[in-house]
Amino acid sequence: MTIIQLLEKSVSTYLSPLLKKMHSEDVGSYEGLNSIEWLEVDVQETENELSKALILRLGISQSEKQLYLSNIFIPHIERNKGYGFGLINEIRNVAHVNGYELFIVDMVPSFYRRMISKGAIPVKEADDAVLVDEDTQLLSHRS
Repeated sequence: MTIIQLLEKSVSTYLSPLLKKMHSEDVGSYEGLNSIEWLEVDVQETENELSKALILRLGISQSEKQLYLSNIFIPHIERNKGYGFGLINEIRNVAHVNGYELFIVDMVPSFYRRMISKGAIPVKEADDAVLVDEDTQLLSHRS
């Protein structure tokens, strides 16, 4: 399996309980610019089109062996159940086993501070990105 297939399978499996509660969902990938592939998960909570949301956007650079998590959003009714950090942990595990680095990018300041408090490593070239390594405490109760 390719890294994108492994990630798609892992993400779909992990999010399965959440996705089953949605009116509709779409897990898919596409080729972007600069040889970056993108994995996205879109959901629609109800029949209302306004309930659509992009809950995951993950860039994959096979040449750099890096993953770029640029969007993670858990629908309001499913928040505080561990899906967000659990999903990041799943992605990190796939990345680690396959020799990839996981970066969270384009972060709002409050989430950036929270990730730093969990042990993520600040990226020197950006003030809104961190490296999530095996020492980052994603599943701990620290916040």
